[in-house]
Amino acid sequence: MEYVGGQELIYNSETTVLSSGFRDTSCIVNYDTLSEVPPDLKEAIENQLKTRTKEHFQNLKFIYAISVDIKSLLKKHPAIIYEIGQVPKFSALYEWQDLSLGIGLHYLLIAIDSYGQLIRLNFPNLNLHKDIDGKCTVDNT
Repeated sequence: MEYVGGQELIYNSETTVLSSGFRDTSCIVNYDTLSEVPPDLKEAIENQLKTRTKEHFQNLKFIYAISVDIKSLLKKHPAIIYEIGQVPKFSALYEWQDLSLGIGLHYLLIAIDSYGQLIRLNFPNLNLHKDIDGKCTVDNT
């Protein structure tokens, strides 16, 4: 599901953490600019993005991010891990467009764990080609 501005995508990550009546946001830090993100998290997320998006990395525009203090979260609410499973340490939302690929606007959500390992990335399949009518189709071969 995509929404105007893409903000709801990142809020869905928060909502996942805050599911089942859990509404304690004291373990979540919000970042509105990339310069606010701690250097270690910024480096981990950029390494994952550069590896996965390759030459498209330079076209990504940072929108919003959250960081979860997992130790504090589990200390305050130990049962949360049984309710939702793996909790991302850091989630970030980027905006990406590439009209040459037929992508007018795509909201890219990336989530990593405490070790900087990728949990989730909704980067589209780039095995695209244009058919005879100029429409983009997916090449599944």
